[in-house]
Amino acid sequence: MGFGLGYLPGLRMNRAAVAIVGSALAVALGILNLKTAWEAIDPGTIVFLLGMTIVNSALGSSGFFQLALEFLTRFTRSPFGIMVAVTFGSGILSAFFLNDTTAILLAPLTLSLTRSLSLNPILIFWL
Repeated sequence: MGFGLGYLPGLRMNRAAVAIVGSALAVALGILNLKTAWEAIDPGTIVFLLGMTIVNSALGSSGFFQLALEFLTRFTRSPFGIMVAVTFGSGILSAFFLNDTTAILLAPLTLSLTRSLSLNPILIFWL
């Protein structure tokens, strides 16, 4: 319902905003009490996401994504090539890291790669 209302002017929200507004409404309407709502928040997940955000920021600042981008653009210039590189790259990285970590690391790299090749990142995997 939150995403459906997002098409109305002034109500456009992303998934995080819909989740926050929905949980606030659940507490405000008495569907969920405040204690239960606080207990539903997993601190381990919050710390993990914060840590991965910091790692991604550090990798971006250090130039890792630029080096990886230059390396990948030597081998691929087509949407199919990007799909193959991301598929095998994520498989290899998943052998060493958690899948969540791999997804968080590959997302900015895939976006940078598609931007540098002037491709639509949404349509890459819709071959």
